[in-house]
Amino acid sequence: MKKVLFAGLFLAISLTATAQYQQIVFFDMDRSDQADFESKMENYWKGVSEYRVANNEDVINTLMLKRVGVADDNQGKYCMILNVEDAEHFDGNSWAESVDAALKIPIEHASVFNGSSVTISLVTVGKFESWWSNGESNYYVVNSARPKNLEAFITENKESFGPYFEKASKKGKDNRSSWGIVSSVLPANQDHYTCYTYDGFATYSDALEMLSYKDNADAPKDLMEIWNGSTMAENMPNGFQKTIVWKKMWEARK
Repeated sequence: MKKVLFAGLFLAISLTATAQYQQIVFFDMDRSDQADFESKMENYWKGVSEYRVANNEDVINTLMLKRVGVADDNQGKYCMILNVEDAEHFDGNSWAESVDAALKIPIEHASVFNGSSVTISLVTVGKFESWWSNGESNYYVVNSARPKNLEAFITENKESFGPYFEKASKKGKDNRSSWGIVSSVLPANQDHYTCYTYDGFATYSDALEMLSYKDNADAPKDLMEIWNGSTMAENMPNGFQKTIVWKKMWEARK
């Protein structure tokens, strides 16, 4: 039963290059169980993830992220991430096959759920709309949104903001090392975000610098021209629903 449960958990988020679909599994727990959770993820489940990535052509990578700060919602303290090429991957059972092949101890000893407060607080599925990468990202600023006009929001990010940040990053004028926009597939609730953007950074200080208040007068002129010509202010008058900073704990990739 434990193996069947775990087989459905570790699916995908696309924070890197070629992944097309994502599923994010969020974990929550008492502070007293965090050290054991991190140890088991590092010592047992990372190896299973590495096997899965190496033995499935459509699996790009798996990441383990830890939330920076205090969790006050259903997005928990950690999330497990897998990037895949297409949605057809989810029709199979590659995780269970990887557990059978790569887990070196009985699953009941490796389980993060046995005798602990660990719970799965949320599972989401999304599809990448646009992304770029320009170096290693160790921290991610994730902005969830529910714009009035989703198509307009995605289009403006794909055609204007994303390319601007990529060009500035490659010129060394912006600290972002990656960026992307993901549309939400599941859950389809009215109170759930319909998309999110992420900004990747090499260091925590770079992430904090991006989040810090800045006067519009100090913003680059060409960026303000993009903003003033967009529908962002009308489309999301109250801004993003939530902004969370995540730290990368480890990654399994080809």
